[in-house]
Amino acid sequence: MNSVSLTRERGIDSRPARVSRWHKIAREPLVHFALIGAAIFAGAHLADDWQRQQQMTIVVDAGLRGRLASLYRTQFGVAPTAQQLEIVVDDYIDDEVLYREALRLGLGDDDEIVRRRLIQKLEFLQRDSAINVDPAEPDLRAYYDAHPELFSTGARVSFSQRYFNADRGGDAQAQARALTARTQLLAGEPVDGDDFDSGYDFAALTRPQAERLFGASALVDAVFSSQAGDWSEPVRSGLGWHVVKTTAVEPPRVLPFEEVLPDVRGAYLHEATSRARRTRFDGLRAHYHIESRKTAE
Repeated sequence: MNSVSLTRERGIDSRPARVSRWHKIAREPLVHFALIGAAIFAGAHLADDWQRQQQMTIVVDAGLRGRLASLYRTQFGVAPTAQQLEIVVDDYIDDEVLYREALRLGLGDDDEIVRRRLIQKLEFLQRDSAINVDPAEPDLRAYYDAHPELFSTGARVSFSQRYFNADRGGDAQAQARALTARTQLLAGEPVDGDDFDSGYDFAALTRPQAERLFGASALVDAVFSSQAGDWSEPVRSGLGWHVVKTTAVEPPRVLPFEEVLPDVRGAYLHEATSRARRTRFDGLRAHYHIESRKTAE
């Protein structure tokens, strides 16, 4: 007779003892931790499976077809036929497969071109929403009054010059010829100098205009730093030696508000947009913790 039959014959039931042992095991913290860990592992595994399934699923719905048809219409000026749309959708699927494979392989990680493109895209998306303002005339006039330098004409200078080419006998000889010519000009004698393509006399040139003719040179400095007067000492340009005589100086002048109103509006909106962008960026940056480290890890 086995022990179970013997126990039953004696009127003893072992089941309560077994149940009690299971209750005791169920109350053990290690059992709880094991069950929780198993549940977390199973949940994470299911989540990974779901995510992989989502990554491997390309949804082609009516919304996508509508967007692709709209892009086709924008590019070619006509709506696609049903056959053309299917080709566009098929091309989209090919591109999406390649894009997702590139992401899976990490091809975009630490890629400066990808990084720059994403930055530009975010800035583009936020640019139009940075500011939506139609400034009133009093605001524009206040901006105009506060920034007269933005709406001014530069100084203008009229002058005459005589040119002495350094290719004829060298730089020192050209300078000596210019010095002799100055003496003659001061004495009222006519002096032609060497040929200069743009001529001898110049009227109401701005500094940039003068620099286009003579380069950023001592000649330009001389005519824009002097008042109307007699012939100067010889001055150098990138082309050779010159003697110059300033004949008229027009100081900078602030243009009338009505004349530059479009420029005022453009400058106002540009500054307001830049300020709004800076404010928005500072708000984004505040969410990040910046760690400054002197040595690389």
